[in-house]
Amino acid sequence: MKKVIASGLSLIMAVVMCVSLLPVTALAADSDFVIVDGVFLNAAGTKVDGVLASYKGTGGHVVIPDGVKHVGYYLSNPFANNTAIISIEMPDSVETIGSSAFRRCTNLTSVTFGNGIKQIFDVAFSHCDLRSIDIPDSVTNIGNEAFVGNTNLASVTLGNSVETIGVGAFRNCTSLKSITIPESVRRISEGAFADTGITSITIPQNTYIVGSSTLPTFPTGTIVHGVAGSPAETYAEYWGFTFVAIDSTIPTDPINPPVTTEKPTAWAEEQVTAAISNNLVPQDLQAKYTQATTRAEFAALAVALYEQVTGKEITERQTFSDTTDINVQKAAAIGVVNGVGNNMFSPDTGLTREQAAVMLSRLADAIGKPLAQQAATFADNGSIATWAIEQVGQIQAAEIMGGVGNNTFSPQGAYTREQSIVTIMRLYDVVK
Repeated sequence: MKKVIASGLSLIMAVVMCVSLLPVTALAADSDFVIVDGVFLNAAGTKVDGVLASYKGTGGHVVIPDGVKHVGYYLSNPFANNTAIISIEMPDSVETIGSSAFRRCTNLTSVTFGNGIKQIFDVAFSHCDLRSIDIPDSVTNIGNEAFVGNTNLASVTLGNSVETIGVGAFRNCTSLKSITIPESVRRISEGAFADTGITSITIPQNTYIVGSSTLPTFPTGTIVHGVAGSPAETYAEYWGFTFVAIDSTIPTDPINPPVTTEKPTAWAEEQVTAAISNNLVPQDLQAKYTQATTRAEFAALAVALYEQVTGKEITERQTFSDTTDINVQKAAAIGVVNGVGNNMFSPDTGLTREQAAVMLSRLADAIGKPLAQQAATFADNGSIATWAIEQVGQIQAAEIMGGVGNNTFSPQGAYTREQSIVTIMRLYDVVK
């Protein structure tokens, strides 16, 4: 690695030439990184220590040193325009990613955040080549255009503490087909998901969506699912989007965060109870029935059904680099689930309706009782992925999954835990 060689005095003077009156300058043990103290984090005049001011290395896989609290500071973008960087790994000590810190790192394909990060500032990862990102639960704010222009970004998991999603935060992420909005989100700013591949979205009851008069927050024609009378319905009506009302027992208190119900809603209660009685629902999935199902959770339901019906434990395993979940490994081994690329499964990403349909059909195949072939007859067939259209027809014909209203299937719509359990129970009745 190229080393930065400078006396303490000369290094201080060099930094002072770029940013006035920096009181302390220190060089990390790995001299590819210059770390400074006492600098202005932003234009508001807040001074901080432990700031990664510049990077002198040769790129590739970059591991930021432990102890760094802030990656970049006011008018300092330590990695911007560096095309040699392929991946970034951050320690738990990092609290903020500065504005433009990784802007136009066009070969940056992956980033691993630490668990202490709180804010990702404006344009932090704009126009990179990220494929999948997992925002930790510690993050509260995603800045304006933070991930704009990552056209290959196909998987985004938002942590459960995110409160605001900035203007154009994920705009022009054209490979992004679905996303789960956590209950914690209070504001989605204008254009946040414009020009993405999203066609259906479920909005929590107390989430406000902001759109300018010319730029909607989601792509034109997005099907919006939400609670009747909520800001989601107001947004859909303003833009002329289809609105699908969902049942909810979530409180409407605009100050205190809503909580998901511990009991299934009335329409699902009978079949959820039956599924539990037939040992089809793992204990940790017997609550919070209205929250979105993750890919890993559905794999657990699939494995429970397979082993209950066949009377055999799945002994094979298919491993992934981003999870050690045994149910994911089992479900993949019998061909019920696939990864998302690069040997990754994205276990915590929300399950979409078309993904659920495919997994249910494959599960019937794995059990040895394939579903009959039948073409799907939904009005929005054209928005169903080619890799899912056949299975959607099968589960529709078998009356395992239906539409969401107006004869639409909403293929990229979120799928709740109770919906997952109900359809697992329906498949059980077909294959047992």
